[in-house]
Amino acid sequence: MISMEKLINAEELAIRLGVATSWVYMAARNGWIPRVELGKYVRFDHEEVNKALAENQRLKQRRRRKYSATIKAI
Repeated sequence: MISMEKLINAEELAIRLGVATSWVYMAARNGWIPRVELGKYVRFDHEEVNKALAENQRLKQRRRRKYSATIKAI
């Protein structure tokens, strides 16, 4: 269960990640980062966002290696 004290808004998450607030909203809409909807409000758990971004990065690296191996085989 997510603790309400751990939840932050998009502006705070953007500052912590060093990105624009618009990127945070876009990433949440596209399912790249987890979000919690509280009525009309959207909040984020910074730890869960970091985990999701790390997993996305691992998947990208795995795909790159697989693609690179395919190119070398050709």
